Amino acid sequence: MITKKIQIQLGLLASLMYAVSGSISALQGSSKLDIIRQLGVDSSKLQIVFTFFAIGILIGVSSLGELIKKMNMKITFLFIPIVISTFTILFVNANNLFMLCIEMFLLGLATSVYNFFGSYLIIHFFIGKEKISGLNITNLFYSISSSIIPLFLVILSNFKISWKYSSSLVIFFNILILLIIFLIGKQFNELEFYNKNEENKAKVKKKLDLHKNNILVGASVFLYVFSEFILVFWLVESLVLKGISESKAKIAMFVLWIFIAIGRALASVVGKHIRVKLFIQIISMLAFLSSLILLKSTNYSMIIILISFIGLGYSAQYASLTLYGSSFIYKNEMSRLVGFYIGMGSLGGLLISPITSILKNIFDIQQIMMLSVIQMLLLFILITLTNERDV
Repeated sequence: MITKKIQIQLGLLASLMYAVSGSISALQGSSKLDIIRQLGVDSSKLQIVFTFFAIGILIGVSSLGELIKKMNMKITFLFIPIVISTFTILFVNANNLFMLCIEMFLLGLATSVYNFFGSYLIIHFFIGKEKISGLNITNLFYSISSSIIPLFLVILSNFKISWKYSSSLVIFFNILILLIIFLIGKQFNELEFYNKNEENKAKVKKKLDLHKNNILVGASVFLYVFSEFILVFWLVESLVLKGISESKAKIAMFVLWIFIAIGRALASVVGKHIRVKLFIQIISMLAFLSSLILLKSTNYSMIIILISFIGLGYSAQYASLTLYGSSFIYKNEMSRLVGFYIGMGSLGGLLISPITSILKNIFDIQQIMMLSVIQMLLLFILITLTNERDV
C-alpha cells in the first residue's frame, strides 16, 4: 500500500506526462501554417507527415502492456524526458520532409510512454472514485498545456519572435517530470507497477479476451480521438477559410482548449456524483450539437460561443471512456486492457492524417469538419449500446 504523499506525487507525474503529450499535439496543429511556410509544402502533405508521429505512438502503446513487466521504470522515466525534448527541438527546426518524418516517428514512439503511463499510473495506483478524479485531472493538464501553445504562438508572433521557441514549453514540462522523479527518490524503485500475482492466476489469459463491451468502448475511444484531432489539425485552417484572420483563428483554438480544461476541472468533481455512462452520453451529445451548428456559423462571436460548448463536450471523454472501459475487465490483465484502449485511441491518431488529407484533395475542409460531427454522434450510439457497470 503506497502512502498518500507518493500517490499525490504519482498523480502529478501522470499529469505532467499528459501536459507534455498535449503540448506536442497542440504544437502540430497550431503551428501547421508556420511549418507550411517554413517547408513550402501543401497542408495535405504535411498532414501525411504527422501520420508518422501517430505510427510511433501506436507501436509504443501496443507494446507497453507487455513490456511493463521487463522495464526499469526509474531509468525509463529519467530517459524519456530527454529524448522527447531533443526530438521536439529537431521537429521545429526541420528543413525537409524526409527528416521531419523520421523525427516525428521517434517523437511519437517516445511520447507513447507518456500516453500509456499517464493513464496507467492513475488506474493502477488509485482506488474507487479517486480514479475518475485522477484521470480527469491528468486530462486537465493535457488541455491546459494544449491551450497555452496557440496563445504562446500568438504572443511570439506579436513580438516578432520565431514560432520555434514554442518548443521551450515542452522542455519546461519535461524538466518538471525529472524533478518529480527525484522527489520520489528511492521509493520509486519500491513501487509495484505490475501486479505479478495476476500472471499466476489461472483465470487470467495470455491474450486479450475482448467482449462486446470492450469492443464498443474501444471503438468509442477511436472515434473520440479521431474527432478531436480533426479539430486540433483543421480548426484553424477551416476558420481562416471562413474569412477569419489567422491570429483570431489561433485564439479560437486557445478558447477550445481553455473550455476543455474547464470541463475537465468540473468533471473531476461532477464525475463523483453521476454514472460514467450517462456522463459520456451527455457530453458527447453536447459536442455533436455544437459542432453541427458550427459548420454553418460565420459570425466570430457565435463561433467562439460554439467552440466553448464543443470544448466542454470533448473535455472528459478520454478519461471517462478509459475508466468505463476498465470496468469490463473480464479475464484480462489490467495493463493489457488499458493498452488496448490507448491503442485504439492511437489508431485514431494514426488514421486522421491520411484520411483527412484524402478528403481535402477530393472535397474540402468543410467535409472534414463534418466527419468530426458524425463521429461524435456514432460515439453516443456505441456507448448507449454497452451494458452498464457501476463505475
